[in-house]
Amino acid sequence: MGDGETSDEALNSVQEAFKAYLTEAIANKENIFEPHSQEKSLRINISMPERILKKIDEYIEPLHISRSAFIQKLALREINGNAIKQ
Repeated sequence: MGDGETSDEALNSVQEAFKAYLTEAIANKENIFEPHSQEKSLRINISMPERILKKIDEYIEPLHISRSAFIQKLALREINGNAIKQ
């Protein structure tokens, strides 16, 4: 994927690979997520117990989303009205 002797060939290879992925994902009724917006993202470092991180990884693996996407979704859900009661 992304191989080619020129940048045009490499780009064509990536596009073909992406088309193949979409074809398979649709055939397998997998979720296909919207592209990320053009909003600037910042890299942060957080700490959490390893056991929680392992549980997150187990939970998100079949969803095919990243840890970052998972944490973003949880944060927005909390912020938009489902906040933890203190």
